[in-house]
Amino acid sequence: MTIGSLPPAVFGILSVNAVNGVATFSNLKFNAPGAYNLVATGPVLTAATSAAFSVLAGTPVKLAFSPAAPATWLTNTPLNVTVEVEDAEGNLYTGSSPAVTMGSTPVTPSNGLAAFSLS
Repeated sequence: MTIGSLPPAVFGILSVNAVNGVATFSNLKFNAPGAYNLVATGPVLTAATSAAFSVLAGTPVKLAFSPAAPATWLTNTPLNVTVEVEDAEGNLYTGSSPAVTMGSTPVTPSNGLAAFSLS
C-alpha cells in the first residue's frame, strides 16, 4: 500500500505491506501547514481518499524579516519592514502571538505579520 497527500506535502515511509488486511503508516509528516486529504492506493485495489483535515504551523519560536532587510538605506528616509512570526520549520504562524518590538515600537502581529515604518 502507498500513501500520499493532496496537495503533495506528506513525507516519511509512504509504502508499507498490509498485515492481516491492515496497512499502518507511522511517522508521516507534513512539510507545510494547510488543508489536506490522504490518498491510499494499492495494486488491484480501489483508491481511498480521507476526509479533509488541517495541518497547523507549530509553536511560534522565531522572528524573520520578510523580505530580508536591505543591506543599505539612506538616512532620513522612512524604512518599511515586515517581521514574520515563524515556527521552528520557518512556517508562518498565523495564530495569536505577543507584540513584536523594533526600537521602542511594539506591534501586535496580524496573521503572523508585524509591519513597521521606521523613520
